[in-house]
Amino acid sequence: MFKTVACLDICCLLAFLPVRTQVHSGVQKADVKETAFCVATNGSDQNPGTMANPFATLEKAKAAVQERVKISRQPIRVLLREGTYYLSRPLEFSQEDSGSAGAPVTYTAQPGERITISGGIPLPCDWKPYRDGIWMAAVPAVKQGKLDFDQVFVNGSRQILARYPDYDMSDPGKSGYVNAAGGIPESLRSPVAGPNDDMTFSSGAPRGVRFDPAAFTIKSWAKPGEAVIHIYQADYWGNLQWKIRTVNETQKAIWFGDSGWQIGAKWYDNPAELDESSRFFIENVFEELDAPGEWYLDRKEGVLYYKPAAGDDLKKALVEVPVLEQLVRFTGTQDRPVHHIRLEGFRFAHTRSTFLKPRLEQIDSNCFTSDLGNFVARVHFRREQDAQNTDGKKAEKYSLEEWRKLGFDRNSVFADPMFVDPINNDYRVKPESPALKLGFKNFEMGSWGLTDEFPAQWRN
Repeated sequence: MFKTVACLDICCLLAFLPVRTQVHSGVQKADVKETAFCVATNGSDQNPGTMANPFATLEKAKAAVQERVKISRQPIRVLLREGTYYLSRPLEFSQEDSGSAGAPVTYTAQPGERITISGGIPLPCDWKPYRDGIWMAAVPAVKQGKLDFDQVFVNGSRQILARYPDYDMSDPGKSGYVNAAGGIPESLRSPVAGPNDDMTFSSGAPRGVRFDPAAFTIKSWAKPGEAVIHIYQADYWGNLQWKIRTVNETQKAIWFGDSGWQIGAKWYDNPAELDESSRFFIENVFEELDAPGEWYLDRKEGVLYYKPAAGDDLKKALVEVPVLEQLVRFTGTQDRPVHHIRLEGFRFAHTRSTFLKPRLEQIDSNCFTSDLGNFVARVHFRREQDAQNTDGKKAEKYSLEEWRKLGFDRNSVFADPMFVDPINNDYRVKPESPALKLGFKNFEMGSWGLTDEFPAQWRN
C-alpha cells in the first residue's frame, strides 16, 4: 500500500491562536474584478450573501465559493463581520474549494472588526452560591452524557482546572509546580496492580512517582482516579501526562493509569525517565478548588463549580466551553492538492485538549492485509478500560471505510502496487502503477537495505 496524506489541522489546545491580518501589496490590480460574499452573525443562509443580506455561516459561504470557482476566473473574497462564529464541525477545505494564482480565494475579517472562529458553545449557567466563594451551576446535558468539556472560558479568558499546587506564572515552568521525590523503584508493588504490572521491559513507561509529604497537599481526595498529573521528564525537555490510578499515603507514591502521547526516542533507553528533578502539578481535583479562576466539573451529577475573582459578576458573564478538537482542516493529495486559499484576520478559539485522547498503541504487523485481498486494519488497544482478557488487550478490526471514519488514511490508496518482479527482489513499479500517481519514484534496487550504522545485534 502506498500512502500520501496532505492535511493541515488548526488546533487551539489551550486558549486561542490569533492570526495576524496579512497585507499583500500589488497582488490584486485595480482593474481586476472580484466576487465578494459576506457573512454575519445576524445573517441568514437563505440570503444571497451580499453586504446588505449576508450569509449566517461559513459553511454556506464555502458552498457558495465552490459553485463560483466552477464558473468564474475572478478572485473571490469572503468577508466576515464582527462576532463569534460557533462551528458545529471543523471547517474543511479540499481541492474543490481552491482558487488559482490569478483568482485566489480569501476569507478575511472586516477591517477594524474582531472575528472569532470558535469550536465551542455558549453555556447557559444559572449560578447559585456553594461555599467558600465557590458557585455552582447545573449542566443537565453533562449528566445525560450529551455534553463533555475539559476547558472553561469566562468572558473570553481560559480558566484554571482545579489543581495542586495553584497556578502561578511568576516563574514560568518552575512556580506552580512541586518536585517529585523520585521515580517508583521496581521493588515497590502497586496497591492496584493490573494484569501486566509484573512485567518490566526496556523503555517502559514509568509506573508512577514518589512525593515528599512536606511538599504535597494535605487534603484528602475523594476521586483520585479523575485526577491528571502533568510532569516534566527528568532532563526537563518534555512534559508528560497521566491519569492517576491512586495516591498511596503509606508508600508516598502516586501511581499512574492511562496516558496520552508520551516521549519516545530510539536513541535513548528511557526517554520518559522521572527523578527528583521532575516538577509536576495535578489537576481535576475537586478538593483543590480554592483559588480564584479555578473550576471543576462533576460529570456524574452534571454540576459545574467555579470560583470567580473578587468583583466578577457571574450573572452577566459569558461562559463558553469547547466541543470540537479541530477548527480548520486543509485536506488534499499530491494529485488533488488544496491551493490558493487564504484565511486572515481571525482569532481561533475554544478547542478540546487531546493529550489524553485514547490512541492506537500497537498495530499488528499485518494490519493492512487479509486472505481475501480486502483492506483490514487489525489493531490492538492497550487501554486500561479495554482490558477484556488476561493480557490486557482488546483487538479490533476495521474495514477501509471504518478506518477512515476514525481519521486514518483518508487520502490513501489501497491497490496492487504492480511491482516489476518481486519474486526476484525487483521492487520497482510498472508505468501503470497507482503508486506513481501518488508521487512514488522508482530507484535502483541496489540502493536499499540496512545501512552500516544499523546495530549488529538487531540484524538477525
